[in-house]
Amino acid sequence: MKKHYRLGSSQDFKVLFRKGKRIETPLFRITILSNRLSHARIALIAPRAIEKRAVLRNRLRRRTSEWLRRNAILGLPLDIAIFFKRDAIGAPRRKLYEELRKIFGEYIN
Repeated sequence: MKKHYRLGSSQDFKVLFRKGKRIETPLFRITILSNRLSHARIALIAPRAIEKRAVLRNRLRRRTSEWLRRNAILGLPLDIAIFFKRDAIGAPRRKLYEELRKIFGEYIN
């Protein structure tokens, strides 16, 4: 994911977690907040506590990032933090995408 699509500063995280809408699913904990930019800024958080192998955590982040890109979520003026839960590591790709579709369904064309 390109750098301008990443949520970076600690101040941005504070505002997002203080004012954002929280969504809880079996695979994710997501916080969403509108921003004043022309594109989304995203943080994909896969802590070591859910899986010690970086390969699996990175695969989860890559799959989610690609789904967001393909479904035009990156073009929306949103700040999004996606915190992965332990069940997300073992979930099949289809289930992962279904969860994302349920959450971001209102934003997809």
